[in-house]
Amino acid sequence: MGVLWIDPGQGRNPGGGGGRRDCQRTSEGGESGTVGEVEALKLLTQRVEDHRNEQRCRQQQLDQPADQAGPRDW
Repeated sequence: MGVLWIDPGQGRNPGGGGGRRDCQRTSEGGESGTVGEVEALKLLTQRVEDHRNEQRCRQQQLDQPADQAGPRDW
């Protein structure tokens, strides 16, 4: 599984710069991202949660004792 890299400036600022200049400001001075940034963050959050759940399941499997069936006669 590869690493997901989300560039907030991707597609909006062809000259680079990481997209920080493209952030929108609200009248209260808070920062709100564009719809693309919000969707990308939701996707990243979901992938992180899925990965954590998968790792938790794997850890539980490792914590369970192996079946004690004994040696097999071949």
